[in-house]
Amino acid sequence: MFTILVIGAHLDECEFGVGGLSCKFTKLGHKVVFLNTVGVGYDASIFANDKEKQKLFKHQAMEAAEVLGVSKKVILKYPDKCFPGNDFQTISDIAKVIKEVNPEIVFIQWVKDNHHDHVRTAKASLEALTYINRFAGGKSVKLNLKEIYAYETGIKQTAGFEPDFYINITEEIENAFSSYRKFKALGEEPLVEEKRVLSKFRGLQCGFQYAETLKFIGPYAPMNLSLKKIFGEDIKPAGSFLYPWGVRNYLE
Repeated sequence: MFTILVIGAHLDECEFGVGGLSCKFTKLGHKVVFLNTVGVGYDASIFANDKEKQKLFKHQAMEAAEVLGVSKKVILKYPDKCFPGNDFQTISDIAKVIKEVNPEIVFIQWVKDNHHDHVRTAKASLEALTYINRFAGGKSVKLNLKEIYAYETGIKQTAGFEPDFYINITEEIENAFSSYRKFKALGEEPLVEEKRVLSKFRGLQCGFQYAETLKFIGPYAPMNLSLKKIFGEDIKPAGSFLYPWGVRNYLE
C-alpha cells in the first residue's frame, strides 16, 4: 500500500483539486494525508472578521476530508493572502509534515496561478521536498518519495496547465460532491458545479465521463509510474507524454 500526501494552500483545495483521486486511493486501501498551509481567516470577503464562521469552516474542512476517506488533515496557521512563500520557517513547517508522513506520492498545486497563496505554497512545497533534511531538522531521513505531481486548483485560478495524465473519477465524482457539500460556510452547493464543469471538460478530452488531471513534476524520469500500477486503465496519458527525456508513452 502507498502513502499519499496532498498539499494545498486553502482549506478546500486538496478536496477540490484531487477529491476524486483521493477517494480512489482510499477505496483501494491506500493512506491519504492532506496538508493545508493557510488555516487562519480564509477569505476576508467571505468571512470578514467573523471568528465563529472561520472556526466553523475549519470544522467543515475536516468533515470534507473524512468523506473522502482521508486519514489525516494537517492545517498550518498561516493567514489567508499572507502566506510568506519561500521563507525558511514556512518551508520548514511543510518539510516537517513531509518527513513525518514520508509519502511515496505527493500532489501539489501548479506553480502558475493567479492567487499568490497557491503559488507560494507550491514553490515552498517543492523546496521542502527537494531539501527535506535541511529544512525538517532532526535526524536525517531518506524519503520513500517516488513521484510528485501538480494538480489544477480551479477554472478561474490555475494558469498554463497542460495535463500530462488524466485520471478517471467517474465512480468517485458523487463522493467528491458530497465532500464539497460539507463546506456550507461557502453557501449552497459550494464548489459542486465548478467541479462538475471542470471534470466533465477534462473527461471529454480523454474519453472518461469525469476526470481529474495531473502534471508530472519529478523527481526522476517517469519510468514505470506507480499510478499506472495502482489505477490500470483508469489513467491515460495526454497523447504521448512529452517531457525532457523525449516523447513516449510512459504508461506502456
